[in-house]
Amino acid sequence: MADFQFGPNGITGGGRQDVLGDWELIWSQNSFSLTTSAQTIFSQRTSADGTFADLASGTYLLGLNLDVSPWYSSKHIGLVRWYAGETNGGNAFQIPLHASGHAFNGHVLYARTQQNSRGSNTDLRLQVWANQNSTCNIQAYMKRIG
Repeated sequence: MADFQFGPNGITGGGRQDVLGDWELIWSQNSFSLTTSAQTIFSQRTSADGTFADLASGTYLLGLNLDVSPWYSSKHIGLVRWYAGETNGGNAFQIPLHASGHAFNGHVLYARTQQNSRGSNTDLRLQVWANQNSTCNIQAYMKRIG
């Protein structure tokens, strides 16, 4: 079975060429404490290198790579409608994720976007959490498709 990986050069592995092209790394952290409460990993104001991220409004594929026990070669993908402007509300919208990988050991990953009320930092946020606490290496990628 081929080991597929999301990355800046698209989905690689298995001797196949990625027809979707490049994916943008939006966030990455080793030894991330994944908890049972939603945690913001990305917004327009925080990118992988800590600078302002210019992710335009649109429809994206979200790729999440998790590794280190209990997330052995965990790959997740979901569909996201991103809004780059200021938000005004507290609504959260679940992102259904499809997953594959070597083993998850009973752990389930969840993702959502969260609007924020008026004031400072009122941009849309991407959040993740799990059904159990764990520590893992995690990378988040986005690929605009519309």
